[in-house]
Amino acid sequence: MSSPTAEGERTARRRRLSAIVQADLSGYVRLMEGGEDRTVSRLKSVRAEIWLPAVDGAGGRIVNIVGDSVLAEFGSAVAAVAAAIDIQERMAQFNDALDEEQRLMFRIGLHLGEVVVDETETIFGDAVNVAARIQLMAEPGGIAASREIRDAAHLLADCTFVDGGKHRARHVRRPLQIYHVHRRESASGALARRPGITIHRSALWGTITAVATLLIGGGYLAFTTNPTAPVSTAALTLSAEQLEQALAERRRADDLAAEKRQLEAQARQRADAEAEAKRRADVELETARQARQKAERELAQLKADIEARRRTEGGHDDQSAVMAQRAAEKAAQRKAEAEATALRDAEEAAAKKAEADAANKRRADQALAVATDRREQAEADARAAAAKTAPALPNLKEQAETAERDLRLGPADRRRLQIALTSLGFDTRGDDGVFGPRSREMIANWQRARNQPPTGFVTKAQQQALLQQAAATLSKDDEQRKAKEGIPPATEASAALPASPSESTDGLWRGTYECGRNGNFKPFTLKPEVRLKAGNGTWYTTGVSATNDNTLGISVAIDGTKVRVTRRIISSGGSVASGSNADTSPLFGWLEGNAILASSNKCTMVLVRNGTPVHPPIVNQPIAAAYDGHPSLPSPDGRWRGTYKCDQGLVTEPQRGAPFVIDLNLRLTNGSATWRTAGPSATNGYSFDVAVSVVRDIANVARTLTIQNAAWGSRVTLTGRYDGTTISATGKERSGRDCTLALTRS
Repeated sequence: MSSPTAEGERTARRRRLSAIVQADLSGYVRLMEGGEDRTVSRLKSVRAEIWLPAVDGAGGRIVNIVGDSVLAEFGSAVAAVAAAIDIQERMAQFNDALDEEQRLMFRIGLHLGEVVVDETETIFGDAVNVAARIQLMAEPGGIAASREIRDAAHLLADCTFVDGGKHRARHVRRPLQIYHVHRRESASGALARRPGITIHRSALWGTITAVATLLIGGGYLAFTTNPTAPVSTAALTLSAEQLEQALAERRRADDLAAEKRQLEAQARQRADAEAEAKRRADVELETARQARQKAERELAQLKADIEARRRTEGGHDDQSAVMAQRAAEKAAQRKAEAEATALRDAEEAAAKKAEADAANKRRADQALAVATDRREQAEADARAAAAKTAPALPNLKEQAETAERDLRLGPADRRRLQIALTSLGFDTRGDDGVFGPRSREMIANWQRARNQPPTGFVTKAQQQALLQQAAATLSKDDEQRKAKEGIPPATEASAALPASPSESTDGLWRGTYECGRNGNFKPFTLKPEVRLKAGNGTWYTTGVSATNDNTLGISVAIDGTKVRVTRRIISSGGSVASGSNADTSPLFGWLEGNAILASSNKCTMVLVRNGTPVHPPIVNQPIAAAYDGHPSLPSPDGRWRGTYKCDQGLVTEPQRGAPFVIDLNLRLTNGSATWRTAGPSATNGYSFDVAVSVVRDIANVARTLTIQNAAWGSRVTLTGRYDGTTISATGKERSGRDCTLALTRS
């Protein structure tokens, strides 16, 4: 028969199916030998700023972190694969700023299986052991997965599983089939381009999806967004005076509560002392009562003995002896009576003392009750004060930490901030690109000096302020770094575009045309040389091939300061495609001085006059860097809400020409975002998606939709403006309907 303890333990344990992520740091011993403090600091930074956000964002949880290993659990194989890819990509960015021998390269193993979960939420079982063995078969910086993960996720996850063969692992009876996981855009792409591949789904929607995937190279339906929870920054806008007032009010409430707690403690001490005095008085009273009772018994016994001797002796004794005996007996009797009287008096005194002590205890208990009530009231007042200042105090650091995390600062960004802080007198004791305790302390000191909440985490505005205050030092550091790396100044990107535009755009323009934004998994780069005449010109490639995405040429048209760029391609049938083709949506931009800038949600073109230093492509810049030249225009990144609506069209089929309104809820990242429908229908104008892209003050909107009586898609575009608070665009679709996009920050 099992014991109750064993039965309870079995009840606390349970089983469930989980996707397990097991990771281990490659070369941990070597890294620790090269610098223990540095390695430990970087490991802590990586766990807090890469692992935890990536796992939480994918809906998983960190089960255990021991030394250089991490164990995480997910309820979905697709989520586990996405989190692992996200972690390795973030780690690659983190390692870019480090020397090769100091880089932190994790091996990650993935497995799907049943685990045992105990009362502490720790997981055990064969599936955990298998994940640990698979992790050993991954490359440093790579991901290895089991067949179970591959079978569950290969149709849904945006990645490619490369067969790694069968392997024998220690303590695992069966051979393990291993797959190496890569993001789809980094694979060869042969699978996506292989003719005849279909995706089996039910009804017409499956057919539409499969054909649309073939038409646009398998990339359109892979567009994804990465929404994160909006960060409330209201508390960060409090003035120093308001914050100091809130802190003073909270301190007063805390002081009052502390005083009441002290009074309560004193009252409790008095009550305890009175209780002890009452206990001693009760003991003394009981002792006196017992002594008096004993004396009364002895007196009664003495009287009885005297009376018995008198009857026994009768008249035989000498008269004088009898008199002496009687005198002694009377003396003994008087003494006994005196002792009994004294004991009765002592008992009465003890009773009075006990009664007084009981009264004192009652008063002490009453005082303690009053002190307790006052303490509870003071603590309630303190809690009320805390609730009143809650937006400014308890959540302030958490909100600042979230705001900094959303900046996605890389090691190079952190290094520049460390240099800026040190130059302003807040010595971070190094610029290793890792925000350790010392860097956090200096950030807080800088914030305190500026009368801002000392959270130790930087917001976007604070980052820009720091970089601006230390611009001279940072510029000097950049020059020293370029000189050390042997980079001639002439080959560097110009810090800003020339301020004064030329009178004519005629002449030779050179630069780059890049596609690789927003999930496009067919990235390529062209280097066009366009000779413009009267604001128009076309550049042709030396040959059409898969490496340039079958590009025939690039056409540029300039009207005033507005720019329109069209890429012409050779379709699979051998004809020239442009404009309406989804892969060749026009790029819209502007002419600024000696530079032509144009962008869409997938591609970016930058051209400069022959001889002018090339401006860095915006597609490769952090969104904050793309707006450095326009301090009055904030970054468009963040949450936006609004509508995309079209009026009655001119198509012959009334249902497809009906007006519609789409409610949009987008989070722009690096200036781009895509909203996707659950399926084309009349309520959304038979739309697949709506993509929004913002570069500087130009907004580009593209809607992909199904065509009447055809199972394939077409794309219509609108052009508009971004003014910092709104994104708007209007235009007429080929069906004749007028359409409008209107978004505001949320």
